[in-house]
Amino acid sequence: MAWELARLPETKRVTPLVLLDTFEDIGDRTHRDRERLLQRVVWLMPNAFFVITGRSRLHWADEALQGQLDFTGPAAWPGLTVTPLPSPVSRRGPPAVAGRF
Repeated sequence: MAWELARLPETKRVTPLVLLDTFEDIGDRTHRDRERLLQRVVWLMPNAFFVITGRSRLHWADEALQGQLDFTGPAAWPGLTVTPLPSPVSRRGPPAVAGRF
């Protein structure tokens, strides 16, 4: 399908949106056959926009999954890497301005 989408004329080109809900129901962490199939579909369709929702994060960027899934690591999935959360904003109020009372 990715090939057919890429061959569409510029005036008819679209980006399909694929929504997948309750990703945790696709299998467990020991049997990843269906997850591997889904990951391959996502990988082979870069011209589609996938939204995958579930109760936990996708771990496809984890190097430890090499061999269990086809495409792993932060180089393959840069948007799925775990990044530290920003520090909370102070709630003390706005900074004082010199000369104002």
